[in-house]
Amino acid sequence: MPFAVGAQTANADREMIDAGTTYKKVLLIPYHPMMHLSDADQDIGEYSEVSGEKVRAAFRLGLTSDISDELTKIYPTYALPSNSTIDNELEIIYSSVNYRMDTVFPVSHPSKGDTLQKKSIFSKIRFSKPKDIHDLKYMNITLSHPDLLAGLAEKYGTDLFVFLNQFEIITHYDDCLDLALKIYRRQLKLHYSVFDVSGKQVYGDVAVVDFPSNSNDLAEIMQQNFPKIAESMVQHIPKKKASNNQSLTEAKESR
Repeated sequence: MPFAVGAQTANADREMIDAGTTYKKVLLIPYHPMMHLSDADQDIGEYSEVSGEKVRAAFRLGLTSDISDELTKIYPTYALPSNSTIDNELEIIYSSVNYRMDTVFPVSHPSKGDTLQKKSIFSKIRFSKPKDIHDLKYMNITLSHPDLLAGLAEKYGTDLFVFLNQFEIITHYDDCLDLALKIYRRQLKLHYSVFDVSGKQVYGDVAVVDFPSNSNDLAEIMQQNFPKIAESMVQHIPKKKASNNQSLTEAKESR
């Protein structure tokens, strides 16, 4: 009997070790320029005295940079260049991407103790404002050639892939913050998906921040909102597991 107990213990230790992720480095893929959807670019461009094209380019570059900086806090990260709308490698990746609306991972793949779905339903029943309800749908992607990730992994030494799928700025004209000044609530949304090197999706969601419609300074919008988007997004990225020795020690101490 002691031998049987020892075998079960060893198996339990091995299961705890194998259950963890072993991600080493992240590749960050900027969203396709065509996936920039905004009803505020004209106002922002006029106020900031830049063209709509420069507004879109600045948002794409700035958001990719802020998310890369935040990701680097948990993993070595390489972000594919987003300072050009024409990039051969990005075009190859984009040609393999198919877009579809999907249910966010916190609802479709709830973790233990995750109450997002219950809270969302309860909030709807209580007629809370839309900003109090986490989006239940997001723009997800599928890859027509998942083996593309293996090639990228070999080139960049990455094994976790973060795709920025769609960027949105939406003005909610039904939610007036100041009726006299005609200031409305705006939402900045970033839809994203996370895949491992095998092509399996491990997460997907939309990060959202609110800001008023009288905020039209390009630099100010980026400085005040992009770090919030990056922080909200990165906190859901699968984290590193401890080393095998650490995992084994923690497994023993937990018994």
